[in-house]
Amino acid sequence: GRGGSRCQIVQFAINRKKDYDKEYDETWCIMDVEQLDTDEKRRDFGDAVRIAKQQNVILCLSNPAFEVWVLAHFTRTGQHFNNSEAVIQELNKHWKKVCMDNYDKSDQMIYARISDRTADAIANAKAVRENDHPGKADIADCNSATDVYKIVSKLLGI
Repeated sequence: GRGGSRCQIVQFAINRKKDYDKEYDETWCIMDVEQLDTDEKRRDFGDAVRIAKQQNVILCLSNPAFEVWVLAHFTRTGQHFNNSEAVIQELNKHWKKVCMDNYDKSDQMIYARISDRTADAIANAKAVRENDHPGKADIADCNSATDVYKIVSKLLGI
């Protein structure tokens, strides 16, 4: 997607849902939790969560960033990360061994490079979410964690 504020992302999904309501059973938004460091950003995040719930848009969040999901393809970690750059630094320890280069979020081949590790990623991400952050329903309180495994599992029918 094009990014934007969290409310803008949710609104984009709502608009798409209205356009294609008859074709899809569910509408999901994949977003980062990262950078809730101002009242405005925390308010935007809270509003996005509220609006998504009202409009039956399922949020798939990663804390702090989507790269936590990519990292789950290599290791199970609930390690705290300050931002996406910190996640990428940890990810590169594994990525370089497999891809012989640094991770690049604009790489068009990310899926192809790690798709054979998807089952591991699902297991790792689910274990972190369920075991490292028990009782925390709000992923904003779970650094690091990702719910991307939920949509991937659903798409794969597992």
